[in-house]
Amino acid sequence: MHVVDFGRYRLRLGLECPLVGTEERTRRAFDVYSAELVRDDEMICAATEVYFVRIDDPGVDHARAAMTIGSEFLLKVCREALDRRGLLREYVEEVFADALTEVFILERIQVLNSDADKPVLRGMFAQAIFSTLSRGMDILFVSTTQGELPFWHDTIGARPVGDFIVASGARRLPTYPSPPRPPPRRAGRVSPPRLRVLGKPREPN
Repeated sequence: MHVVDFGRYRLRLGLECPLVGTEERTRRAFDVYSAELVRDDEMICAATEVYFVRIDDPGVDHARAAMTIGSEFLLKVCREALDRRGLLREYVEEVFADALTEVFILERIQVLNSDADKPVLRGMFAQAIFSTLSRGMDILFVSTTQGELPFWHDTIGARPVGDFIVASGARRLPTYPSPPRPPPRRAGRVSPPRLRVLGKPREPN
């Protein structure tokens, strides 16, 4: 079995935004983070983008902004899971019963190097992204398929909500990868029970 040396990899997270005034900055619909899984030789093994939904300006139309960006998954989340102001719809909040006020949307992870073909490495990458960006009051929508739900459940505690795979930042991240289970104990020969003699032994006549 191949053992992954996690010490060789790191998360590189970047945020790009224009140098504009405060008034223009509050009109943005999203902050866009670029996330990369980088090996110690600077090889980029995997990459993705994460959108943070801004709700500074109630007049911002998030669905229209998503159309401008060109992400189908981002547009689907905005249309079906958020209202026009970028707030969570009630059916999503009811699943978690957490005070979730911030929304992140994770695009599908792009594998750029064979190292990232290992699910355990992608799982650590996903955990690092969520734990770095999360402030405990947020929710993460993951661009994936229902067939990959077990992977996302094991890595970030995700669950299905309607057509989406979603995780709550208010919940503790699972231990990943799971520690190996101890080998089952082999049944040996059962020795007959021994009787303990209590009290003072009898003296011979």
